Amino acid sequence: MRCRFGRQVDDMLLMVNVDDVSGETISHVIEGLMALGAGSVHVTQGITKKGRPEFLFFVDSPEKRVEALGSFMASELGTLGIRVIETR
Repeated sequence: MRCRFGRQVDDMLLMVNVDDVSGETISHVIEGLMALGAGSVHVTQGITKKGRPEFLFFVDSPEKRVEALGSFMASELGTLGIRVIETR
């Protein structure tokens, strides 16, 4: 873990997009991710093909927590794809 500009910087960014979840589920997932060790969690709304709404999850994570956080998102959100990006 590194510090940049006086704040902690986590090593990895997990990104997930889902289009069939409720607000209650989003809240539950955010709380669960934070409890499992996520550095921060952000969720934004977007529009997919054919004008369908979606939610994009951005999760800052220490490298050692990526598997646990990814597994939790897969089970809670039903997503099949999680993008993992190393940050600098």
